[in-house]
Amino acid sequence: MTGKTLILPGLLPFLASPALAECTGGGCYDGLAEFLLAVLVYGLIAIVLLVMILVRKWRRTGLRGLALVLALAVGVPVLSQGWQRLQVWWTETAEVLGQPPAMTTRVPLLIAPEWACRDDICAAVLQGRGAGGVFALPLEAVEELDFAAPLVLADLPLEQWAVGRGGEPRKRRLGAAERSAAAARIDYLIIATRPYYQTSPGALEAGLGLGRKVLLRLAMAPLQAGQGRFRLAELTFDVLDLTSMRAALGIPLAPGNWQTLWDDPLDPDLVARSLCGNGAEPDWTCLNAAWR
Repeated sequence: MTGKTLILPGLLPFLASPALAECTGGGCYDGLAEFLLAVLVYGLIAIVLLVMILVRKWRRTGLRGLALVLALAVGVPVLSQGWQRLQVWWTETAEVLGQPPAMTTRVPLLIAPEWACRDDICAAVLQGRGAGGVFALPLEAVEELDFAAPLVLADLPLEQWAVGRGGEPRKRRLGAAERSAAAARIDYLIIATRPYYQTSPGALEAGLGLGRKVLLRLAMAPLQAGQGRFRLAELTFDVLDLTSMRAALGIPLAPGNWQTLWDDPLDPDLVARSLCGNGAEPDWTCLNAAWR
């Protein structure tokens, strides 16, 4: 797990000029005002407490004040981070790591963001399927679906995605007859999202009954061939990879000082073997995408 303290951008003005040159966008100094306010407040408190400790008649009160400030500045964030880690642990207990089959033996339906198929799991799926491509449903279309009812595959805006020139996916919307034919063949579901770019759970998380601070990262589940429909909440997953987006207070306690934990993906090697085939020669392009 890695921690990200959101107040750190406020430190940029104090770093070396080469580091400053790397960030020129509008969000480079987000959190600077909070950082400066925290420095000012803690600086004033430190001066007052130092004076009180140096003056004999105020020393005891100053020491008590120092203990209180430390308890608030450190103790409150520690409690917040402990609760955060407990939430992450609860999220991890809901994950599933089974043995997904080789996708060369299946006809999968891929649900993924349209803009994110040059790398990551989405790209690995396309690389593994080769020129034939994969039936796909853009993640953007999923937000409009009602997961409380069974999803009828032939009624979905299905597309055909395949690897194109320069790694850019080729995409084609299927007609009604093609959707019906695809629905009869599809026997596996792959959902590959990009949770790091999400600000809140969406329709997929709601359909799975996940908590309001939990995001779906990867789901792989078999579908019944020829049935042409499925209910997301009733699937038995081979892989269910989740991530908690619950933030905690950072140390010291200050406005804008938050810490986010991202848990590591579930066994990238296992997923890579499933997506990238069982050929004698490994497809390194596919494997590299699956390991990201």
